[in-house]
Amino acid sequence: ITSISWPLELTFRVFVGTMLCSLISYALCFLVNSDIEEFVIYAAKPMNKEWEYLDLPIFVVISAMLGFMTSLHTRAMLGVSGWRSRMQRRS
Repeated sequence: ITSISWPLELTFRVFVGTMLCSLISYALCFLVNSDIEEFVIYAAKPMNKEWEYLDLPIFVVISAMLGFMTSLHTRAMLGVSGWRSRMQRRS
């Protein structure tokens, strides 16, 4: 499903939500006396940094940790779902 198949109301909600988040980001930067360029996560100037083979073990470890955390999250959500259905049957 792409944004083309979205209803017009959903497209408007997404646009308004994105604009609100953008304005909130600007407001928070203003409150802490910071510039928006310090907030963005991409580089303003192009960099020619290539990865090295020593980077691979770091990403393998991060991937394994995130996979484990994802399985814990899924089990927790299944547990909560089961608990909620048991509570709903009681009432």
